[in-house]
Amino acid sequence: MNRIVAAVVAGIVCLIIVSAFSGKNGWQAPREAESRKNPLANDPKAAKAGAVLYKQYCEICHGSKGKGDGTAESGLQTPLNSLASETTQKNADGTVFWKISTGHAQMPAYKSLLTDQQIWQLVNFVKTLGKKI
Repeated sequence: MNRIVAAVVAGIVCLIIVSAFSGKNGWQAPREAESRKNPLANDPKAAKAGAVLYKQYCEICHGSKGKGDGTAESGLQTPLNSLASETTQKNADGTVFWKISTGHAQMPAYKSLLTDQQIWQLVNFVKTLGKKI
């Protein structure tokens, strides 16, 4: 009986955690993230530096064009959204920064691995992917 109760409680906790992260429209950043300004906005050198970082850290899952078709994608539990899609590209720079920094589910958090400047460089590169459709 105790095992059944423990299994039910564990299942409920898992559902609560999954629903807290999934949000109504998927992966939601806090409102304050959206208003965070990109200090490297419109800097082509930052986007080029971001491309190097993307190849090193992101391409294995997201693919070379950001379509979610990287070599490691097949081993993931949930298919990845295209970074080049209109939905993803509509994210504010601050939101993209927050998502890269914080991570979610299968995506690692990069805030302890990369500097803020490097993450902004990645943001700039990700924003170029929408122009390559």
